[in-house]
Amino acid sequence: MGRVLHSISTLVLAGIVGGCTPDPVEEARGLHEAGRYAESVPILQDLIEAEPDNPEAHYLHGVALRRSGAAERALWSLRKASEHPDWAFVAGLEFATSALQAQNLEAAIEASGELLKLEPDNVQALRLRGQTYFEDKKFEEALADFERALELDPSNLSIQVNRVATLLGLQRVDEAEQAIAALEKEVEGPSAGVADAASLCIVKATFARERGDAETAETLLEACLTRFPDHAGVIEAALGHFDATGRPQRSVSLLREVIDRNPEVVGYRDHLSHRLRAAGQHAAAEAILREGTEVGAPVVRVAAWSSLADHFMATGDFESAALAFGHAIELEHEPSQEQMLAYADLLAMAGQYDHALEVATGLEQEIFRDLVHARIFLEKREPKKALDRLSAALRLWPNNVVARYHAANAAERVGDFDRAIEEYRAAVRSDARATGAGLRLAVLYEAKGAQEEALAAAAHHLSGHPNDAEALLLLVRVNARAGRASGVQSALARLRDPRDQSRALEILADAAADRLGASRAMELIRTDSRVDLGDPRFASALRALIRHSVAAGEPEAALSAARASLAAHPDAPVFHVAHGLALEALPGRRADARAAFERALELDPTHADALTALARLVAEGGDHESALAYYGRAVAAESASVAALRGAADSLAALGRSTEAESKLEEVLWEDPVEATAALRLAQLRVARGAEPARTRELAHRSVLFGGGIEADKFLRQLEGDRTVTAP
Repeated sequence: MGRVLHSISTLVLAGIVGGCTPDPVEEARGLHEAGRYAESVPILQDLIEAEPDNPEAHYLHGVALRRSGAAERALWSLRKASEHPDWAFVAGLEFATSALQAQNLEAAIEASGELLKLEPDNVQALRLRGQTYFEDKKFEEALADFERALELDPSNLSIQVNRVATLLGLQRVDEAEQAIAALEKEVEGPSAGVADAASLCIVKATFARERGDAETAETLLEACLTRFPDHAGVIEAALGHFDATGRPQRSVSLLREVIDRNPEVVGYRDHLSHRLRAAGQHAAAEAILREGTEVGAPVVRVAAWSSLADHFMATGDFESAALAFGHAIELEHEPSQEQMLAYADLLAMAGQYDHALEVATGLEQEIFRDLVHARIFLEKREPKKALDRLSAALRLWPNNVVARYHAANAAERVGDFDRAIEEYRAAVRSDARATGAGLRLAVLYEAKGAQEEALAAAAHHLSGHPNDAEALLLLVRVNARAGRASGVQSALARLRDPRDQSRALEILADAAADRLGASRAMELIRTDSRVDLGDPRFASALRALIRHSVAAGEPEAALSAARASLAAHPDAPVFHVAHGLALEALPGRRADARAAFERALELDPTHADALTALARLVAEGGDHESALAYYGRAVAAESASVAALRGAADSLAALGRSTEAESKLEEVLWEDPVEATAALRLAQLRVARGAEPARTRELAHRSVLFGGGIEADKFLRQLEGDRTVTAP
């Protein structure tokens, strides 16, 4: 229906009654001049369908998508336009701009570099590459580009402001102060633009913060928000400041204000939704995205429905994710093959196999259909069949990144880790941004104890996913174990969410305990000025403090810390869990510990940590049936809960239900193929019942490979020596 209405409106606008047919390029240009970019998208899509090699149509389409908030989707059309010699520079410049806006920093640097090969002294290209280097925290490279641009255009205020910000990034504060003083009069003058004034406003606030004057920095930022309430840079700087000073609610209220004024800008909704979801406010996160599906042009609503699908993916609700993305597909003027593949993939993840196969039949490329079939095999937990299908597909299309990634996933599930590493490496080489291959490769290397390889893989992943907290935490962990302070600090500086900062502190405390003892770990947590143990977002740091206090023989200190946090937030389930953990360590306090865990469940009946802790506590008391009930609820609340699955396996084994225990351990290894303890325990249970030996040996080898320790090594040697092996 939407397409019919568009055709009718086009006829009317074209003045068919008068016998005049418009030029669609002219129509799109007119809409762009009027700032109505989203309205030009369907017109340009029709033109591209009719003239797939029209460079101006692709260029205008890319511009329209970027200006409509869909910078990532703009890249294909802009790359296509830039292939034409007459459009190489202008489309290339727009491509680099869109890549920077989409935070595809690697692509932006490469594209701006290509532009500078064509025109080495182009000021726009130099500034753009400098801005990208700045975003990537490569301040030396950024400064070189900005200073070269200023040699060519000394009076360019925008680049002067960029240079000052970069000096601050390099901690060259005195130089930055002199430059700010010189700039203030010029930027406030009549010839300066709003963007320059806003940028200098941010720089002055940053300068105050670097000087250690947080109060002045905040005053300046609030003034910036008053003068430039919708300037993206000002909003980002303010959010960063409020987060760093422990005021997340101010960040949330700021984003709500921005969304109220700019309801069609999907990016702000994404940002707010992510924050709300991280805080456990899933309903509110969903609501803010649903509001976006009801405003703006179709291209905006497509992006909003896609964001809602991403939200459901993050919460593990694949059925709702597929439904949301289906709405995006319905609104899309001409869904691409890649979009239809993503839709089929989501349907498979939701268990809607017949619908997924139906969508797959409409995919033009055989490898896309193979990918759907492989995804279905993976969802049915038939990794061997998935790997066979993907191997055949890769013979036809060896550079397909998604196929490589899925092949690596399947290889892990069958225990072929050499193949998995090979496939992940190939996927990273082809396109680090396209999948999570780099992170998974880093996890495999880390589990094997290959530290340098893990660091390199994580760095590759971050080049395409610069804000991935899991990759940054891996860098913290590996560098901390190796005693590399600079690597730790570099990764810490990029963590923005307090929850991630708390997890990082837990990692550092564990490393300190290994190297210097539990007392040093306690001191590290207590003296970190960035940590507020009365804030539920720092619960993981509190748990680490409790754990190390107990290990240091100071259980009363653990209890004191837990009680202080609980006093600050008596309705926070995480603090009741921490209280229970501290009580457990004291003689005769197990009943009190159980009461603390139960209080957490009164506040949140689906709290996975509370359920797992309570299950473990009752299991240790011999009540394995009750433990199984709690473990089951924990898994239902958090399907990938390895701790709950492994605990359930232990309770089943204790009850003599070995077959069910094996099934739980298989689930653990499906979720985490490098889980050495589960691999060893499963191998032991298989030996006890005389199961087929090849799989048992693979599990034993896996446990040794991924750090199963002396017990795993001894068990494997017994297997390899053909001795009679029994479960302990």
